[in-house]
Amino acid sequence: MLINLSKKRNIFLLGLIFLAILYIYLPLLKAPLVWDDEKIITQEINAVRNYSFFTRWGGKYYRPVVSLFFLIDQFMWHYNPLGYHLTNVLLHFCNCILLFVLAQLLWENKTLALMAGIFFALYPVHTESVSWIAGRTDLICGLFFLLSFINFVYYLKYKDKRAFLMAFLFAVFSAGAKEIGMTLFILCPLYAFLTEKRKIYLYSLFVFLILGIVYLYLRQSAITTIILPAIKHHGLTNSIFLAIKAYGFYMYKTLFPFRLNFFIGKLPDNILFNFFSIITMALILYLGIYAFFKRKTNLGLTIFWWLLTLAPAVCVVWGGLGATPVAERYLYIPSMGFCLFLGYIMQKAFLRKPKLVSVLVLAILLSFGWTTYKRHLIWTDNVKLWEDTVKKSPEFGLPRHWYGISLYKEGKVTEAIKQFKESLNMPFFLGKEVSINEDKIKLYKAIVATGLGSIYIKTYFKTRPELAKEWYEKAIEYYPYYQAYYGLGVWYFERAKKIISHNEIIFDDKLLKKARHNFQMALKLNKKYQPAYYQMGIICWITADYPRAKKYFIKVIESNPGTELAGHAAEWLEKIRKKTHEGIL
Repeated sequence: MLINLSKKRNIFLLGLIFLAILYIYLPLLKAPLVWDDEKIITQEINAVRNYSFFTRWGGKYYRPVVSLFFLIDQFMWHYNPLGYHLTNVLLHFCNCILLFVLAQLLWENKTLALMAGIFFALYPVHTESVSWIAGRTDLICGLFFLLSFINFVYYLKYKDKRAFLMAFLFAVFSAGAKEIGMTLFILCPLYAFLTEKRKIYLYSLFVFLILGIVYLYLRQSAITTIILPAIKHHGLTNSIFLAIKAYGFYMYKTLFPFRLNFFIGKLPDNILFNFFSIITMALILYLGIYAFFKRKTNLGLTIFWWLLTLAPAVCVVWGGLGATPVAERYLYIPSMGFCLFLGYIMQKAFLRKPKLVSVLVLAILLSFGWTTYKRHLIWTDNVKLWEDTVKKSPEFGLPRHWYGISLYKEGKVTEAIKQFKESLNMPFFLGKEVSINEDKIKLYKAIVATGLGSIYIKTYFKTRPELAKEWYEKAIEYYPYYQAYYGLGVWYFERAKKIISHNEIIFDDKLLKKARHNFQMALKLNKKYQPAYYQMGIICWITADYPRAKKYFIKVIESNPGTELAGHAAEWLEKIRKKTHEGIL
């Protein structure tokens, strides 16, 4: 390798980057799981265990590499948030080192490489990708993205075919971590073209083109069922304009990475922003063309890096892919190009006015570092995170719903109920740019209403039991949601109980029958829903239908063996064995 990282100066420079990250990201190690972290972790681990992560390329996402990382974390840390956050921070640190290595490989200038590495380490927009465990897809994709491109540049310089093979393999891993990785199939041949190495350009173009065709073939279902219908919904002209607006938004956020927001519900829609977006797009294209004709190879790379790696994120603005039309985490890999560009500009300016540029670089680093540090403090507390998000997106329903959940977990029931109810009266998406299936909106409302039912059944069941029932029924009116049926089943089950004495409980047959019906409906909608199997087992035990109770409890264990419910199901099976004098365990 061209760069010897064992040299004392390089170790010192990398140490500076490490210390910067350690200081800024240290509070994150105390952060809890947020939003859908636990759900995503469980989902990814189960996908690996049943091997479905190899074959689910037809869905919205295909990210088997991320699933493997979650499995490794789960093996090491179980569900301890500290371990998952530590992995995210280490991944980010590795990416900072790799960007430092890439900058040295491109320019052979340690000052430039150090600036690019530290700019990237402290860049505020990265807080979402690093802080949010479920958002680590960008970190993992970025790791393999950089490894692939570093090896490709090394191949261009030294004609080492092993480096080209490694570039190819790492590109596959990058695309297997997130869709943005497929932009390597264009970026690598494009860089070869910019360096005027035509033979290598044609060779790499052919190899990466084949890889790209295979990837698109595997992902054709997502393209034909999500992206193309969204373009059709908006029309080609509007879709192009939305893409330009998205680029304008990301350029603004790249240049001014402040006032960070976890849920950006819509794009700005005014003449000034539209004008800025059009000018931004024209300027980027002009700079790219200028760099090409003036043989500014590496400068051109930084521009096309930002432009190309944002393309998959721009598709999200048409709707149907993400929870929001735009998001800060989508800038993680594109910002690598920007930090290389910023390092290049600052290094050039430093040669002319070293004192002024030194002050400017210090000011940038201090503003980046302070913003990132403050942002991480917000991510260490669920209530703070969602409160901040609601303030910045007050008309957006989803964050208000999750703010309510975090308040409820803190014991603030009245405030939580208020947030839940307000979220029901707000749109799922705000911007006209979003194309979303109406069923998704109905499902969202059903989820919120089910949450209200669950709060009422846990808090007010003894004093006002009808409230929980009303909300569960309202949820079912919105959408046939399996957890709403399950909640209603629990309500009927609890109402069916009649306590005769301390040791004796009888059940109302009519209400128990309604409970059974709702649990069955929940299982009809979700055949893997473990709690419903468990409740059906209990009802069958109560009605002395032991063979059927046995089947349901076995289903509980089979559906998810490692859970607490599975342990309780095993205890019930032992009771059934003793009751029927049948050895089953």
